Amino acid sequence: MRYWKDIAGQEKRQHVRERICPISGPGSLSRSERKRKAKEIIQSSGVDTAEHFTTVVKPNPTGVLFRDQAEVWLQNSQNRKRNPIGNSYAVTIQGALDKWILPVIGDVPLGSVDNLTVKPLIDKMSAAGLSARTISKYVEFVQQTVASLKGVNGEPVHKRVWDAETMDLPVVEHSKQKRPSLKADPISELIRGSSCQEQALYVLLAATGMRISEALALETKHFINNGRTIMVEQQVEKDTPRIVLHLKTNAAKREIDLHPDIAEYLRKYITGRTGLLFSHSKWDALSSQQTGRPLAHSQTHKNGAGAERHGLACIQAIPQNMVAWTTLSGGHQ
Repeated sequence: MRYWKDIAGQEKRQHVRERICPISGPGSLSRSERKRKAKEIIQSSGVDTAEHFTTVVKPNPTGVLFRDQAEVWLQNSQNRKRNPIGNSYAVTIQGALDKWILPVIGDVPLGSVDNLTVKPLIDKMSAAGLSARTISKYVEFVQQTVASLKGVNGEPVHKRVWDAETMDLPVVEHSKQKRPSLKADPISELIRGSSCQEQALYVLLAATGMRISEALALETKHFINNGRTIMVEQQVEKDTPRIVLHLKTNAAKREIDLHPDIAEYLRKYITGRTGLLFSHSKWDALSSQQTGRPLAHSQTHKNGAGAERHGLACIQAIPQNMVAWTTLSGGHQ
């Protein structure tokens, strides 16, 4: 791996090379393990800390460019102990930085980024057709980057009073936000045309409104109240197939009450199973960093080895009102 390192007393940065592992053979690592080790190397070097930036990069903090501080902010957001962001969200932020933010204000000194500096960025995103919600979120990334440079007392070096009118920030109208949803007939056809764990997954998603990342991380232990309630407390990470013990938002940690027909259907599917509800052969060898067990392991079922393939074969008839009811339930849309 290679990364840039600022040297005290030098204007030019040093290009540092570090060996992670062999390309193949003994000692080689998977892609996710290489990413993790690379992050550990950067952390141990100390180049991504705010202290290093304020004491080494520039004696005068106003000389820090926005793009440099954005890199520090994003790394610290992932590595901090208090509410760290997940890898998938970090990828989203990096995409917004690379495509929209850095081309416009990346080379602007951090101390010069203010309401008037951000306005051309907002104008560009509006002209490109980005939604008001997306523009507001990307402006938040800018604001958080500016506030992330702290002095020795822990307070922001560049204090700002952000003004939406000065920036001409579009108003987010929640009633006009895109919230796509399927009608009853397509969902009914989808469920009737599927079987086994695929059918159970469709029923679960339609009936509860769970995110797909939450549903794939669901375990039998998360069904309480005699199967009538689901506890949502973990999810599958987007880019690395492993279970993480945090959710997209704080509000996402919740309990979902099931309709009696849905609860009975899922109870039959779960009977005899342990661990994760949904498995895939490609996941068998992948381990979860935080939970310490495979993401998807072989399910045990009272009907034997073939039952995993035909886990719903014993459920020949779906209650007539169940499919229609799934489209009426509340949830994340």
